[in-house]
Amino acid sequence: MKKLMLIVALFCTWNAVQAQDSKTSDQEGAKALPTLNIADYYHINDLSYRRSMQYNDYATAKSALMKMITIDNQNDSLLVNLANIYFEQREWISAVMAAKDAKAINSNNVAAHQIEAYGLQYLGAKQKAAEAFESYYLVSNEKEALYQLSLLQLELKKYKECETNVNILLKDETYLANKVTVEGTDGKQIQIPMKAVIYNLKGVMESIQGNTAEAKKDINKALEIAPNFKIAQDRLKTLK
Repeated sequence: MKKLMLIVALFCTWNAVQAQDSKTSDQEGAKALPTLNIADYYHINDLSYRRSMQYNDYATAKSALMKMITIDNQNDSLLVNLANIYFEQREWISAVMAAKDAKAINSNNVAAHQIEAYGLQYLGAKQKAAEAFESYYLVSNEKEALYQLSLLQLELKKYKECETNVNILLKDETYLANKVTVEGTDGKQIQIPMKAVIYNLKGVMESIQGNTAEAKKDINKALEIAPNFKIAQDRLKTLK
């Protein structure tokens, strides 16, 4: 009996020692774990975002951006970076929403205006896209935004507004000198000055309104600049 009691006592003592060792080990392990503050967490995700973009790993990049935005939710640049990734992946709705959030923080963020405008255009929301392109133009004075606005106004049958903006474009010689790629009369792609494109746009607008003489005048101006401009030639043939 005494032998049995001695064995039980030894067993209990061993368990107590093991429990104490385990508790000590846990405490030492807890002390060994590094403390991660918010600044470190942000920095880690910033590094993750930058490396992910280098590797074209957009899923990880978006995840890292979301975590940074959660910490710094008044940083419009982070939202624009996120919107840009959405845009590149053709996730138009998400791109527009992120751009709108960026604009809510900084109404003069040009990139946010640009992403929202083109995103809405790709979504087919013509009226909202026109409004967005107008805002984009007002904060940037970017003539390409005004050209896109003119195209939308033509589709929306807002001819007076379209004419006003086309006339503004025709006064900007720097913009008009830019080259664009269009289809030539031989079916091949050719480069022509933007000036020819704008005159053709003006001619199309006039022809839709029934102003045939003015339409011919404008389209002929386009063809004087770019004789092989197929769209202009085709439009001219329809005018009688």
